[in-house]
Amino acid sequence: MISQPVTRVGCSRLPRFDACPSTLLDDGGSYNPESEASGMGTAAHTALSEFALGREPDVAAIAGDNGVDPGELGLLVRLGSKAWEAVRDRFPEPRVEVPLEGEVVRGRCDLLHTDGERLAILDWDFGWIGTDKRLQLRGYADAARTAFGMPRSGVVETYHVRVRAGTVTPGTLTAEDLDLFRARVSARLKRVGVDFAPDFGTCRFCPRQLRCEALADYSRSAVVALVEAKPAEIVINDATLAALYPKWQQARKACESFDKLLGNRLDAGALELGDGRRLELVAQDREEIDALKAWPILESELTPAEIAGALKVGKTALLDAIKAKAGRGMKGKAADAFLESLRTAGAVTVKSFSVRREVKP
Repeated sequence: MISQPVTRVGCSRLPRFDACPSTLLDDGGSYNPESEASGMGTAAHTALSEFALGREPDVAAIAGDNGVDPGELGLLVRLGSKAWEAVRDRFPEPRVEVPLEGEVVRGRCDLLHTDGERLAILDWDFGWIGTDKRLQLRGYADAARTAFGMPRSGVVETYHVRVRAGTVTPGTLTAEDLDLFRARVSARLKRVGVDFAPDFGTCRFCPRQLRCEALADYSRSAVVALVEAKPAEIVINDATLAALYPKWQQARKACESFDKLLGNRLDAGALELGDGRRLELVAQDREEIDALKAWPILESELTPAEIAGALKVGKTALLDAIKAKAGRGMKGKAADAFLESLRTAGAVTVKSFSVRREVKP
């Protein structure tokens, strides 16, 4: 049940809300697991906010505060700084992490400039896979219009920066565009608690996923569909695979959730399975070799080529060691120079691999 009418939606939740308005249901409690990805996003936002304001971010301290890898954070800062150079002239007086509240949305804009003549907003995207930010940018633009008024230029400028890909996608939104957006969100807000649209893409980050009956029904149907999809009884063709793909995604998500639940239970002790069987965690030992202490022995018994074949050099750990020796403000340059020297020596190879990825037109 809805405790009170929902009148605004957070900009970052707009894509999920547009697909399923009932993601905003407040029915007591939420599911919001922390992840390395979310921690890295928070850290990168903090660091690039400092950079946009003309200050050198303390990458190590920010990484420590957010519990993320300083090497990866440093990479994102370097990539983000290059992207910033392409748009900084559009933000002569940048404001960072700007809280905004409009008639139907609210949020915190990563970066904003307003001077009466122009209104510009920017959203950093640190994901590996590009996401559709159009709704989110419309939300920030509409809330900014409420806060600062429509600029004399007649448009709100938007910039979607995909940091890892090194791309900047500019756009403009007119007052008519924002009016249409506001009307759509207002209509969807009236469907909270009425419309449910469970699928893998919509539900995987929804805070209600552990209590949503619509999702539970969808997950059950997904498992049934997969169990009943026996190759000997059905024709396996592209249409069948495409139809089963979203159900397989949801069934896999259900299995992952069960595995975590089972792991938490086994941490407390053995689980009786019946018929004299029980499931328990069994401790096992694995030997690890200290490379520094083993080095004299390795050199006495093996050739350099044989040692190299037995060792794997961690790129992130190696660059962290180089940056730790560099002076303040020189860490990124030192790491880049060291990596370039390795490339020149032929010590760096590129291995290609394939990943499954849904591509939207």
